[in-house]
This record gives sequence, structure tokens and C-alpha cells, in this order.
Amino acid sequence: MEEVCKEPKLDLQIFKEACKEIREVKEMLKLLEKEIMAMVTEQRNSNEEGGGGLKRDQEQETLLKDIKEIETMILMTNLTNRRRKVPRIKQKKKKTYKK
Repeated sequence: MEEVCKEPKLDLQIFKEACKEIREVKEMLKLLEKEIMAMVTEQRNSNEEGGGGLKRDQEQETLLKDIKEIETMILMTNLTNRRRKVPRIKQKKKKTYKK
């Protein structure tokens, strides 16, 4: 009877973790979407202007840094989620024998 009660709790916990992961991924996707839209508008502006090579290079560097930051955020959240899912292993105490 106890096993039946534990399973829904575990299922609920797994569901909550999945919802939390989905929310985190949605936030990251929104950030990525904003960065892509910014890149598109900057690309259009640079094509219309035709000049400003140095400024364009600096803007691309900042965009690349932002994209790398987003990628690292995604990797870090994936790593923490993996750590949460790993079951804890209890270590046995070593017995010392005296002669």
C-alpha cells in the first residue's frame, strides 16, 4: 500500500522538474530569439549603410559574446538538471580492524 502512495509523489516530483526545465528552456529561447532579431536588424542596417566596417565588426563581436553566454547558460542548466536526476549513493563506512 505504501508503494502505491510513493509512486504518485515521485511522478508529481518528476513532472514539476520537467515543468521547471521547460520554463528555463523557454526563457533561453526567448533570449536567443531577441539576439537573433537584433542581429537581423543590425544586418539590414549595415547593408543599407554600406560602410562602417569597424563598427560592424565590434557589433558582431558583442553579438557573438552574447550568443556564447546564452550557450553557456544552456549548458550549465543542463548540467545542474543532470545532477538533480542522479540518485544519491550512500557510502558505506569502512570498518577498521585492530589486531
